[in-house]
Amino acid sequence: SLDEWKGWRTGNQCVCELNGKKNEASVKWIGRLKELIGVHAGVQFDDPVGVGTGLYQGEEVFRTAPNHAGFVRLSGISRPVVSNPSNAHPSTDLSQKEKKEKNVGMRSEEKE
Repeated sequence: SLDEWKGWRTGNQCVCELNGKKNEASVKWIGRLKELIGVHAGVQFDDPVGVGTGLYQGEEVFRTAPNHAGFVRLSGISRPVVSNPSNAHPSTDLSQKEKKEKNVGMRSEEKE
C-alpha cells in the first residue's frame, strides 16, 4: 500500500468511468495488486455502482458498504470538475468581496 502516487493520495475525490457513465468516488487505497500490472486505486463510489466491499482475492484491502467498492488503474481516474460556486476557491471569494467593497466605495464617493 502506498500513501501517495503521482499526486494522488488516499482521501482524494475522483471520477471513474464505468460502462460509459462517470461516477464520483473517493480514493481509499493506492498500491499494487497481485497478478495485475501497474498501480491501482481502491475507490469507494458515492453510489452503489461498484462490486463488493473492498476485498481482493479474499483479502480486505479497504472497507465500504456493499456495491460501493472498485479497483481501478490509477491512470483510469480523474479529478472531479468543480462547478458548484459554494465550492469556489477562497481567492475567488476574496475577489468577490473586494468587488463589493469597491462598489460601496464608489457609491460613497458619488455622494460627495
